[in-house]
Amino acid sequence: MPTPIPVTVTRGGLPESRHRVSVAAWRGGRTVLALGEVAGPVFTRSSAKPFQALELLLSGAAERFGVTDEELAVVCASHGAEERHLDAVRSLLRKGGLGEDALACGVHPPACTRASVALARSGGRPTVLHNNCSGKHSGMVLTALHLGAPVEGYLDPAHPVQVANRRNLALFAGVEPGSIPIGTDGCSAPNFALPLEAQARAFARLAAPDASIPPAHADAARRVVRAMTAHPRMVAWEGEGDAALMGAAPGRLVSKLGAEGVQGVGVPGSGLGLVLKVEDGGARPRLPVTVALLRAAGVLSAEEADRVGPAADTVLRNHRGIEVGRIEFEVPAAARALAV
Repeated sequence: MPTPIPVTVTRGGLPESRHRVSVAAWRGGRTVLALGEVAGPVFTRSSAKPFQALELLLSGAAERFGVTDEELAVVCASHGAEERHLDAVRSLLRKGGLGEDALACGVHPPACTRASVALARSGGRPTVLHNNCSGKHSGMVLTALHLGAPVEGYLDPAHPVQVANRRNLALFAGVEPGSIPIGTDGCSAPNFALPLEAQARAFARLAAPDASIPPAHADAARRVVRAMTAHPRMVAWEGEGDAALMGAAPGRLVSKLGAEGVQGVGVPGSGLGLVLKVEDGGARPRLPVTVALLRAAGVLSAEEADRVGPAADTVLRNHRGIEVGRIEFEVPAAARALAV
């Protein structure tokens, strides 16, 4: 097995924590980079959201309910429960004549600290709308409604919406649907496990559909990418992972992270798909390593990499802004294969 990227977190010049990052990249019909464990199943977590949004378009539900690109972006989001996010989710539910009780994603406080503080100061309490996956779930219930399938029970893996989601992801990943193991995500939706190589292939085809992708699916993929790249602050929140990465290079890459250290990126211009997994599930090295690999690929310039901001910073600072440590790693020579 090729060696994963070793990452050391230092404090005061001494090692404090260590991580290993597995990476797979796909372009031009083949794997161009494989570091670490890329052949075993890894849960996609929220990086699957762009693929879970496809059926909203393919079924005709998006057209029927007049889903805008901003609303489609929040369907693909791990949002922070800022007002723009909540308004979009409310709009989606209203278009289907549905209430908040239709969503089975559960409740947690806003993921965005600013939104969480604002909610607490207002005396409000979190609802299902504040769940970072409420956009995805709104897309699922609208799809169920359009298909004439029960809205209740839409998270059952055997429900038509979930069967379609698994089938669509399998198509882009180039695998059989039945070969994809299913687990349960934090929001109670079915989640899918795929080798990193297959996940990278899926992101490559999402960003630049090839001849293996039927025209209707290719059109749906292009609209998903357009919505996400045009509205990165609907996919996340200002300064956070995906919003920071897509905002640094507008329209040039599509990005979706997942819990437990997963990151997926697709590059429309070159057809590159890149997926990484921090093996211990830690989020800290995820974006710094992603940015470094995109620099090696020539996707991001030095100026654009700097524009990503604190989310990708390799300098660790304490609450007073004092530098206390660093995230240290080297991009392996094999990453030269990423360059076009």
